Amino acid sequence: MLTIHKASAGSGKTYTLTYTYIKMLLGEKDDSGIYHLSTDRNRHRATLAITFTNKATDEMKRRIIHQLACLAGIGDEESPYEKDLCSELHTDSYHLQAQAVEALHELLCDFSNFNISTIDSFFQTVLRTFSREAEITGNYEVELRDDYVITVGVNEMLSSVNRATDHEFATRREMIALVSWIKQYINHNISEGKSFNIFNRKSNLVDTLVTFTSKALTETYKLNAPAIDTYLEDISRTLDFAREISALTRQLESDFFKVAKHAYDTLEAADGIDGMMKDCSKNFLIWSEGSWGSGPGKKIRASLDEPAVLYKKNRCPDDNVLNLAAATAAEAVRVYDSINLLKTLRTNVYSLGVIGEIQRQAAKFKNENNAILLSDTNDILRRIISEAEAPFIYDRLGVRLRHFLIDEFQDTSRLQWANLRSLVRESLSTDNDNLIIGDEKQSIYRFRNSDPDLIVKTVPEEFARQSVTRGNNPKENTNWRSAAEVVRFNNTLFSYMSEAKDLSGIYSNVVQRIAKADLHGYVKATEYDNAETALDNMTDEIVRQLNAGYKMGDIAILVSTNTNGRAVIDYLLAQKTLIPELHDLQIMSDDALTLSSSGAVRIITSVLSFLDAQQSMFAPVEEETADTRKRLPVATIQSRYYYHLSRGVDRLKAIELTFNGDGAEGDTTANEAAEMKCINLPSIVERIINRYLTDEMREAENVYISGFQDVIADFCEGSEGDLHAFMKWWSGFGKEKCALAIPSEVNAIRVMTIHKSKGLEFPCVHVPLVDWSFNSSKNIEWFKTTDDDGKPLGILSRFSPHTLPPFIPLATTAVLERGEFAKQYAAFAKKSTIDILNKTYVAFTRAVRELIIGYKKVANPTDSSVHGMMNITLGDATEQWIDKFGENRGYHVALASYTDENGTFTFGAPTVPEAKEKKKDASPVKMPPYMSLDNDHIWDLSRIEDLDEMSLPRQKGIILHNIMSLIRTPRDIDRAVKRHAMKGYITDEEIPEYVGLISTALSDPAVSPWFNGFTRLLNERAFIVNERGGEARRYRPDRVVWRADGAIDVIDYKFGEEEPKKYIYQVRGYVGNLKKMYPGTTVRGYLWYPLHSKITPVN
Repeated sequence: MLTIHKASAGSGKTYTLTYTYIKMLLGEKDDSGIYHLSTDRNRHRATLAITFTNKATDEMKRRIIHQLACLAGIGDEESPYEKDLCSELHTDSYHLQAQAVEALHELLCDFSNFNISTIDSFFQTVLRTFSREAEITGNYEVELRDDYVITVGVNEMLSSVNRATDHEFATRREMIALVSWIKQYINHNISEGKSFNIFNRKSNLVDTLVTFTSKALTETYKLNAPAIDTYLEDISRTLDFAREISALTRQLESDFFKVAKHAYDTLEAADGIDGMMKDCSKNFLIWSEGSWGSGPGKKIRASLDEPAVLYKKNRCPDDNVLNLAAATAAEAVRVYDSINLLKTLRTNVYSLGVIGEIQRQAAKFKNENNAILLSDTNDILRRIISEAEAPFIYDRLGVRLRHFLIDEFQDTSRLQWANLRSLVRESLSTDNDNLIIGDEKQSIYRFRNSDPDLIVKTVPEEFARQSVTRGNNPKENTNWRSAAEVVRFNNTLFSYMSEAKDLSGIYSNVVQRIAKADLHGYVKATEYDNAETALDNMTDEIVRQLNAGYKMGDIAILVSTNTNGRAVIDYLLAQKTLIPELHDLQIMSDDALTLSSSGAVRIITSVLSFLDAQQSMFAPVEEETADTRKRLPVATIQSRYYYHLSRGVDRLKAIELTFNGDGAEGDTTANEAAEMKCINLPSIVERIINRYLTDEMREAENVYISGFQDVIADFCEGSEGDLHAFMKWWSGFGKEKCALAIPSEVNAIRVMTIHKSKGLEFPCVHVPLVDWSFNSSKNIEWFKTTDDDGKPLGILSRFSPHTLPPFIPLATTAVLERGEFAKQYAAFAKKSTIDILNKTYVAFTRAVRELIIGYKKVANPTDSSVHGMMNITLGDATEQWIDKFGENRGYHVALASYTDENGTFTFGAPTVPEAKEKKKDASPVKMPPYMSLDNDHIWDLSRIEDLDEMSLPRQKGIILHNIMSLIRTPRDIDRAVKRHAMKGYITDEEIPEYVGLISTALSDPAVSPWFNGFTRLLNERAFIVNERGGEARRYRPDRVVWRADGAIDVIDYKFGEEEPKKYIYQVRGYVGNLKKMYPGTTVRGYLWYPLHSKITPVN
């Protein structure tokens, strides 16, 4: 059975997930569908729990292990699951404890098969297994950042224009087209008041182009990529499409104005003009003169339903005249709307060409770097396995999954579900239980392709006979998080707003029961005229909360955008000196923890920029050199400035020394970093840290310095790691995006966007600037140009089939409300409305005790904005209105009864924090200063040629041992040996010798089962065992092989002379521990001397 659990905010989603996992781990169903304690071993291998973040994965693993330990009787804490598990598994506490002990032991000894992972991690595992079918190499790199690859594509596209010769501009059709598209893009940005400096890579133009392309490459694009990409491959099709749009626009206007002229003359002769409404007769006159004026007016459009509105009362002509006037008006509306659509297409046709070119450049980058985008994984897998039979997938993966638990299902995309569907269907076909859990009201990641329709409609309909839905009514939907006042306020507010926006279906389970009826809270919503007033109100409430005993860490401020977040932070910091209660104010935000906000990191990157500019002076490419000559003076000034700051002078003195001093000392110090032996990026940074940063700075900013070195290491791991490439990446992406994780224990007010707050809770929540519109969406959507039967829509049928694109990306603006795309626009607009209401729901449901809201005042409130809807709801949700909820009336509140004439809503009374049990010691641990080793000789022994003769048996044996660690099957021998030669461990001349030695050793028939036909292999993998007395010990056998006959062989390689006693004890230890992990399995140990063709069994 598939359980679809709709878990509203605070309803115990994590509890349900953990309970279900433990039930499936400890129990099994009999033929009648009743659960009992299981007799199977290692059931954790058959259950996959999928989450959406690494943090959620770690939290779930910890919670499951902790609860298993409690059930196993470890420690004094009782498990809240014990009573329900005993009841559902039809057992008692004694037998449940015994089963928990065994399951916990098996899980910890086989932790690598504890299948709880993010959905991306699971799909990456599958993709690497199917890399051959996907036609990608198994050692590809995963690029997590779509916008970085798109930025590369944009820059390469613009560079191709900068590099083009006059001849190419004049003769290459592709270049002519590209320049035309870029010009159109510039004109479009000018029309919207944006900057347009095409030669400034840091201008808003490039940023908006990257943003536009990122928005355009949605899942709709990926689902239809074959058709779209085929169209974009031929540039001539886009150019011809643009020409046909212009020609058709002219033709439509010409034809209509002829019709309008004839109609006007006919109506005038029949006295059918004088009796018209004034604005209607004006329209007819303007059309007859060959102009549109301001377009068809309201009465003209109304005449489509009621022709008589064209005329004044008692002046309506006979039917023939009225029909002619009405037909002309209808034709005017049809043609005008079609022309508006064509103009929109013509204005945006550049986007097809630009997207196509950026995609080509991005694809080139991915191919050259052997990389795939993380976001591409779903699409690649869909083409390989979405329709494959589950047994085939399991055979390739080497596992057999029986149960699936999918968390945050409202954030799952259609591509992700397409790749999971066959696995879930296979599980259900064998009568296994599965859980899908989520809340469509908290789906706020549509920009990441999440689709709440999956949990609302698609999956329940697809598995109608094999699924049951929970959480759809108040009896199954209890809020365990928030105080009664907060729950009742949200129940009422979102019931009213969802009904007004025709979203009652999605919000059908918005009403929650109250678990903490005795826990009282406080809700206040205040209208504001301007942002300063709103922030004043917020500050007053924060001061009150601090005086009441709340800690700064108990308070969160949620905002819609990062811009609002910065405004809130700046305002609060300005109040520190004015308000005594805020003198010790601490604020934590994502912006505050970006690595580039650290002075130490800025010093390091300024020196790196200087070094990069100097090194690039000698670049072979003339363009790079010319660009560098412009950058070098600025980089030099910046480097000198930060050097003087690092010497302890103040900023004014540093500026004076930068421009008045000779700068030689700073330049020399910077250049020393580039003169190290065996130079690499981490070594350069290490030297800069040592030479530039004071001891005080290395201590105060250790966490930022360490974080920056982590970024350096990650960058070098995924690329060549050269300085120039890093600086391009850092300036274009890294300095804005790389940040430290926010520790939850810090006692500081948290300022964050609503999207970042999802899944969190705080005692006191402020949402001070509620001012977002339901109609503010400017998403880029792909509009389909044909109907379900493949026929072009309306006016689009006038295009030749070769030139009409299958889809076209357009911003969802009001111009699309009418015409051929009206139906698609309405669907997109409804999704946008859902997203905005969901964002509001997430914001208002984070509070435990106090929810403080500021909503913008409007003169004439309408339902077009959240703040307008709040104004309406607070006045209209009366006692009579909440009577409609019948038996659930008590979970609501008459909002109008608590709203005064100024629009201020107050429900409950200000609170004081609950007394909490004091934790043992949650005080932070002070980090020591960053330890930097600046040693020119550190690399002296790292090169093979500097070691003693490598022909010595022991040294040669070490190399052979390292090569063996890379070999899974004999096919890997050649690659593993050459890899060591590339690293300098052996010479090219020695390659045949090493290949021959290892090939001879592996050709021994007694050895063959260890390298061929095995079902599982661990190569140089460590495991940790708790010895007697609680001491942990680490074991690392050379090779552990699961043979086809089910036995496990442990092999230790020895390339030197025999020392049997020492080695035998070592292997015996491996064997003993593996027998404990896999009881009932045959485990054998062997000492293998490859150079002597000798195998010694270890009993």
